[in-house]
Amino acid sequence: MDWAPVNSWLLELRFAGVTTILLHHTNKDGGQRGTSAREDNIDTSILLKRAPGYAAEDGAAFIVNFTKSRVATRDLPKISDINMKLSEDRDGGLTWAFNNTKRQSRSQILKMADSDMENKEISAELGCTRQNVNQTIKRAIEAGHLTKKNKLTESGLQAVSVMSNCV
Repeated sequence: MDWAPVNSWLLELRFAGVTTILLHHTNKDGGQRGTSAREDNIDTSILLKRAPGYAAEDGAAFIVNFTKSRVATRDLPKISDINMKLSEDRDGGLTWAFNNTKRQSRSQILKMADSDMENKEISAELGCTRQNVNQTIKRAIEAGHLTKKNKLTESGLQAVSVMSNCV
């Protein structure tokens, strides 16, 4: 299918003030299929990614990743990656639990460091860079959340508890 006529129509809708949501699937590698021109004129592109360690029995659990967004620089923190999970509540109803991916990763790094895991093991387990692990631990030590021997302090335990809670 030629993209140009569809793109023209979507632009007409945009200039008419009509919000349009376009759903598309990814290729085997997780990238978009077909022409990259689909994203040329859009304001926001969102990719739903599997969380590290995801298993089918986890159900609806994924990371919302904003791959493109035309927002003011001051608003960028509002569109950071978000962990989402659909869970059953006490009454048998369904509810979404979500939290900031970076905050969750920091919490996991600190817990793993406290359990005597090596930085390279933490990085491999969480799928992040060693540099990220090293910086997170360094900042936690500077903030008094970890001792120099990578043990959580009282304030570190409180910080990890706050970081781990889903909003």
